[in-house]
Amino acid sequence: MKKIKLLLITLILLLNIALAENKVFIVDLNYKDGKITVNDVMTKAGYYPDRKLQPEKGYTLELISDDDMVLHSFRFEVPLKIYTDVIDENGEIKGGILILNETNFALVLPYYDDAKYIKIYDNENKEVISASVVPSLGERTALKWIFGFIIIMIVLFLFFYRKPTKHQR
Repeated sequence: MKKIKLLLITLILLLNIALAENKVFIVDLNYKDGKITVNDVMTKAGYYPDRKLQPEKGYTLELISDDDMVLHSFRFEVPLKIYTDVIDENGEIKGGILILNETNFALVLPYYDDAKYIKIYDNENKEVISASVVPSLGERTALKWIFGFIIIMIVLFLFFYRKPTKHQR
């Protein structure tokens, strides 16, 4: 009986963890010679930044729902500056700013069940690119594995928690 109670408690805890997990969209982007392309959009466990501080100029990203409503929007700059510090042969610290013309970077967005796609606009509010955020087949498969595991645990519980028959009493 103790094993059954332990199994039930474990199952309930696993289900709570799976249901309480915060999810985010991670948009993997590439910038090359003034053009932004989307490498991938993933759904992962995590938290998104509050983005209280946004640049005055830059690109604008909108997360759009199934019914074409803007769910989330923010402005961002492409991270093209690398600050460097170098110690020369005389032991002096020198540095500067290196400006890139190509970089890969990622943006983290809040997860919404009804999110359909993202749109990115440039400084002049012209649409640069749009991409779907609908979960891929691989992400759906992972959810099927989790629920399959839960079903197997329930079946095992029912198998081991049989009522005693007349002969066992």
